Amino acid sequence: LGIDGGGLFKEFVDEVNKKAFEHNWNTTPGEKQLYPADTHLLSAAEVSSQDFTFMGQMLGLAMFNMISVEPVFANFFLKKLLGQRPEIDDLYSLDPELYTHLMSLRTADDDELDDVDQRFEVTRDCFGAIEHIPLVDNGSNIKVTKDNLDSFIVKLADWKLNVAIKAQSKAFLRGLRMLIPEKLLKIFSPHELQTLISGADKPIDIDDLRRHCNVN
Repeated sequence: LGIDGGGLFKEFVDEVNKKAFEHNWNTTPGEKQLYPADTHLLSAAEVSSQDFTFMGQMLGLAMFNMISVEPVFANFFLKKLLGQRPEIDDLYSLDPELYTHLMSLRTADDDELDDVDQRFEVTRDCFGAIEHIPLVDNGSNIKVTKDNLDSFIVKLADWKLNVAIKAQSKAFLRGLRMLIPEKLLKIFSPHELQTLISGADKPIDIDDLRRHCNVN
């Protein structure tokens, strides 16, 4: 199809990408960056993996044709697109408040951890019903202490960043890689990849253009 600097095809790709990410995606606090909604929410909305595969294909189509589109993704999800597995520090791009809380627990003493009464489980609201999901076998009965705190933080971060959105991330990547092979993306950083997707997020420096351009 070649490079489309304008016209109906560009408008079609841009509009489809804009509409495709309006639903079934969460946004991070503050920055409002996109990442897939949790599996339990998608199941209730009857969203299939094919929907996410299609979204991946549409993003890949835009990138293949060098068309900048609007979606801005969370840093940890961009790492997935690069074939990387997000880790503890990437939790900040998903939930800064949770990340800060977990890091503060590392400075807590035994009595403070005892007062927190945290177990090896994740608690989430599923349409008004509170669910407790163990992070390890019998996790609801294992209390977080100084000795196992680091293990708890690693497992909680992994659940939030990877496990909870595993199926939809896999489907999205399958669609994207139908057009853009992973090996072509691995050369980029998450920030560079986002620039490739939606363009630079800073205004054009007119003075810099005047200094470095010759007009005939």
